[in-house]
Amino acid sequence: DQLLVCPGLRLVDVTFAPVVVQVGTEFSQGRSVLLSFVSVPVVADLWGCPVHAGTHVEGCSTQGRNPLTIVGKFFGELSTSVDLLPPYTGGSAVACAVIASNQTMVVCRNYSGYGPGWLVRVTGDGQPSTPNSSVYLSYSSSCANLCSGHGSCDEQSAVCRCYCGASVGYWTGTLCDNCVSGVYGASCTAGCPGTVAEPCWG
Repeated sequence: DQLLVCPGLRLVDVTFAPVVVQVGTEFSQGRSVLLSFVSVPVVADLWGCPVHAGTHVEGCSTQGRNPLTIVGKFFGELSTSVDLLPPYTGGSAVACAVIASNQTMVVCRNYSGYGPGWLVRVTGDGQPSTPNSSVYLSYSSSCANLCSGHGSCDEQSAVCRCYCGASVGYWTGTLCDNCVSGVYGASCTAGCPGTVAEPCWG
């Protein structure tokens, strides 16, 4: 007896099937054996952003609030997760929060980022898909939308520099969506009066 290793076959579905082994020009007799396979997720297409072009989408919000729908196969029965892989060296993957999934489709949202060419990786039942270079997501051309309109964004680091001034407001927070301490109002320009009945107390 000899052990034959077949690359690419992983455990999940179990079935009896006839197996024939070829060595050079010689073939063994067909024999029914127990085979076990794992189905690795395959990403085929996605949509959910303003432009759907072939198998990729463009113009996605930098805050990733619109649901992103990914289609393919073998997306898992027990657990499914989605990551977006950055197109630049040294960047971190962005998780996309799954809100619905089955074997052929997964819907997720809250995938903030910026720039073009983010590849999609679906992990189903612990098995990650191999990123498909023809299926990708491109965010809006600038990361400025990450800053809620209340700051400027460094295109390399995607870090917001919040506005701070009487004419533009006094903003803070990762997305520049909160007023600094001591200021309140829709435009973050009103100074706190400092009484218990006012919005800035505490």
